Amino acid sequence: MIIATGGVNRHNGIIEGREFRRLLIERDVPDSVIRYEDQSADTWQNVEFSRELIREALSLGLQVTAVSKWYHRRAIHVLRTLLPEVGPFHAISWEPMYAGELVTRDRWPGIPDGRRRVIREWEEVSRRLIDGSFQAVNISDGAWTLSMG
Repeated sequence: MIIATGGVNRHNGIIEGREFRRLLIERDVPDSVIRYEDQSADTWQNVEFSRELIREALSLGLQVTAVSKWYHRRAIHVLRTLLPEVGPFHAISWEPMYAGELVTRDRWPGIPDGRRRVIREWEEVSRRLIDGSFQAVNISDGAWTLSMG
């Protein structure tokens, strides 16, 4: 099962969940295995509005893998915070493009849009861990789990 998430992208007007679904179908992924939500406005809502879909996957005995931009640690924390019943899960990342430049783990400091976004993400996650609005996580045996201390 694949769960695509995302409402209207504020930069280009695309309804992300619907677009991801369309791209998957275009690449011969059967529609019957795709679920999507198309109302969320941010990462928190991506998970919040997909909770029942994720619970459906769990009820089928499926393991969860989150897919996000490589620096988007917030997605990991939100999933853990809103759905602790997921248990250990994996994450796959991809490299976004901003202003026509691929923002990689090596090049981000030299790309203004990349630098701004990576630093903002780090600050947001750090702040929310301190204020308790995000659950702390760590990697154990290759999977994200709740921190134990």
